Amino acid sequence: MRLTHRHSITAFMRRHRGPAVVWCLTVAVVVVMLQRRTMLVEAPGIVQSPSVVVTPLETGQLASVDVDLLQEVRRGQVLARMDDTRLRAEAAVVAAEVEALRHELEIAMGDRRQDEVSDLRRFTADVEQARLRILQVLAVLEPDRITLADLDRDVTAYAELLEGEMVSVRECERVRAERDVMAERVAEHEELLAGARGDLARAEVRRDEYMRGRPELLQADQNASSEAIVARVGVLERRLEEVAVRRDDLKLTAPFDGVVMQIPGCPGQVVRPGDPVLTLTSARPEQIVVWLDESDVDRLRKSRDLEATVVQAHDGRRLKAVCPVVRVGPAVVTLPVELWPSPNRPVRGRPVVLGIPAGLDLAPGELVTVRWG
Repeated sequence: MRLTHRHSITAFMRRHRGPAVVWCLTVAVVVVMLQRRTMLVEAPGIVQSPSVVVTPLETGQLASVDVDLLQEVRRGQVLARMDDTRLRAEAAVVAAEVEALRHELEIAMGDRRQDEVSDLRRFTADVEQARLRILQVLAVLEPDRITLADLDRDVTAYAELLEGEMVSVRECERVRAERDVMAERVAEHEELLAGARGDLARAEVRRDEYMRGRPELLQADQNASSEAIVARVGVLERRLEEVAVRRDDLKLTAPFDGVVMQIPGCPGQVVRPGDPVLTLTSARPEQIVVWLDESDVDRLRKSRDLEATVVQAHDGRRLKAVCPVVRVGPAVVTLPVELWPSPNRPVRGRPVVLGIPAGLDLAPGELVTVRWG
């Protein structure tokens, strides 16, 4: 009895039902995997943290480097100091000019006539004498403050040397005694400065009270011989303010908490603004920079947060994280050399900055691969 064509197909399917089902499932799995592979984005990246090159604000000789390589430092900590010889000399010149100006003011006061205009000159001279007294104290105080800062550093250095038994206790006590004497001297001059500023305030009150109701005297006294002295007092005040600012600039301090990664500068070296003295890097990474193919950028723009897997290059460890998209670069650039598949095959991509969520254990400078999709 002959079988119809329909019956033949049915019989064939019955005999090969198992292999056919397996084949169909295999095709379906392959299709799904290809779709997922097409949707998966994989981008190389580098973990980054803030880094800064510490440089001097003016040309000078590097006096000391007060930290060691790989040392952890705190924000505001002194990292290095510039030599203060030139600044001391400038302060001494200002002190000499203040003394000469004081004598000129005394002569001008001795030549005044005993009338209302001369009375105004007297009150004005009292004000200028008080200002000169402040300048006299500051001209001594600023170099002393510089010396005290140097002695503070010496006390710390000798204490460390004493722990290593490289200096004697007597030497440490000598340095500490010198520091204490200078600290007392600075405190005394700071008290004198406060008193001189109080005298100035009182002299200005007396002058203003005398001038109240006598505006014509100001015009009459415009040609007084002390006007030039008053102007020069103002110039010296500005110069001493500059000395104070530059005194603070002699200390190179840490702008944030971090680790000293490089120390290209050495004591005795002449450095200029822009010359590297130290390189400081934050110990806490803040972002991952990845580079994407242009075809993946549009998909990224639609997401504020990425549910990603960060694969560490050194050991292949996989870390799950939700990384916020911080910025997308405006142009395609060449990737860093360490991310090229070979030294002779440069790779280009669009840089994207991803934030690092709390708890993600990454190190600054680490190479990673970020996957999502």
